[in-house]
Amino acid sequence: MKYLREKNIFKSILLASTVYFILPVYAKSADQEFMPNDGAYVQIDLSEKHSNIAEVEIKIPSIMAYGFEGKTKSPEEEKTKKSVDSYLKKNFQNIIIFDKSLECNFKFKKFEEDIINNKISSKFKVTCKSDLLNKKVNFDFSKVFKDVRKINYEVEGKQEIKNSIPLNKGSIIIK
Repeated sequence: MKYLREKNIFKSILLASTVYFILPVYAKSADQEFMPNDGAYVQIDLSEKHSNIAEVEIKIPSIMAYGFEGKTKSPEEEKTKKSVDSYLKKNFQNIIIFDKSLECNFKFKKFEEDIINNKISSKFKVTCKSDLLNKKVNFDFSKVFKDVRKINYEVEGKQEIKNSIPLNKGSIIIK
């Protein structure tokens, strides 16, 4: 009887430790699921109340953004990093390009560098005078982020769309 009780305790400990170690790995892989290392990731979330407002986020692997991963090791790397970060904060509309007839305004919200997962991200709020549904959005990473070979995107409007463009520039329709 004592043997069975110890065996059950051992099974409980084994199960708990498995969940403890595997769950964070699964959560991390779910976050990374749609952003392979060969491309950038763009997410466009249309406002539920106003279809002329969206939150847009770009994520780029550090190696493609800076040419290196992790912390800077030289003044030249630091200069490159600052230049790229500044470009993403100030020139977002040159990467995610809405038709000029929509008269969109871009408001910077947040910039993050994730050293653990080696990626950077930039978020913006986009407010347009016209409805964004069924409108074309162009992506162009080719001018500054030449190492981006693929654009993975996710659009949440009336429909949720997940797909990719096998180039560093292209366009989609918001649905």
